[in-house]
Amino acid sequence: MKKNCIIICMICLVLVSCGQKKSVKEHGNVSVNNMIDLKNKIKSDICDESGQDDYKWGGGIVENSKFIFYTSKNQLIQINKESHEKIIMKQWKNDNRISLYCTESELYYIKNMSQVYSLEIENGNQRLLCDSEMLKKAGYRMPEIWGMQVYSGHIYLELCGLEVIECGLNGSIGVRIAYDVRSGAFYNHAFFYRQRSSNDIYRFDLTSKKENVIRKRKYRERVQYDEIFSQNNKLYYQLEGAIYLYNESGNDVKVVDDSGMYVHGKDGINYIKTEGKTERLYKLDTNIKQVFSQKIHEVKTAKDYIEEARIINHMLFYKKDLSGHGNKYEILLLK
Repeated sequence: MKKNCIIICMICLVLVSCGQKKSVKEHGNVSVNNMIDLKNKIKSDICDESGQDDYKWGGGIVENSKFIFYTSKNQLIQINKESHEKIIMKQWKNDNRISLYCTESELYYIKNMSQVYSLEIENGNQRLLCDSEMLKKAGYRMPEIWGMQVYSGHIYLELCGLEVIECGLNGSIGVRIAYDVRSGAFYNHAFFYRQRSSNDIYRFDLTSKKENVIRKRKYRERVQYDEIFSQNNKLYYQLEGAIYLYNESGNDVKVVDDSGMYVHGKDGINYIKTEGKTERLYKLDTNIKQVFSQKIHEVKTAKDYIEEARIINHMLFYKKDLSGHGNKYEILLLK
């Protein structure tokens, strides 16, 4: 009798274990299905006319911890990451060129490169912060507004002439902090950037308003600095294909030997490399110091290469052949 009881208990344990595995698997499938549903809802109507290719300064799709915001045809849409509920936040009668930027509490949009508005996410209250006429009166000769960022209690505008100017959160026009900016990032209360020549990296102190060169090119003449970006409160830059972690002492650390096209995203350092006819996305997890990769695209023609990409909520949004349908994204769920 005792032997039979033991056998019955063992069978029950096996059945419970199998049930748990099945439950986990089903939960995993639900998660994947949720992501597929979210991807399809966005892909059905996203239309990015922002013209912004440096996504640190905004673009046609942005995110915070709870929502994804993007532009559709004459619409500004908010979608909840969990419930997938869609809300039309703004609607226009005519075509407009809209570029977005967001924080946890505010959604900003630049309309037709001439007006900057803020929308309170909680209640939808809108206000005009500044416009091109205000910039002209402040002495800026090329006042078209390409992009914006919010950092340390200020708004920073990227103007047509590749100038970056500082403004108050209320839209008050401030000083120019940099010019001829080809790539740049905010870090440790300063703005780090390179100019067209790419020979040096400049640091503009946001408190003292003083500038100095913090890195000079040390390699052969044709080698130049490329992308400069911040990630998890650290500053990185590309040089001759490699990615370096900036150190104020000058002892910069090479974290990637051979990178490709940098991909803006909040999770890790991401870049796309072309290997033969295969394009792969690489991700350096800076916490555990490991690199992961996945195949994302097989190139079929000369116009089939990925030209722009960004990562939003574990999805890769990318564009090919910008001479054609540059306002539409392909979307790939990431592992």
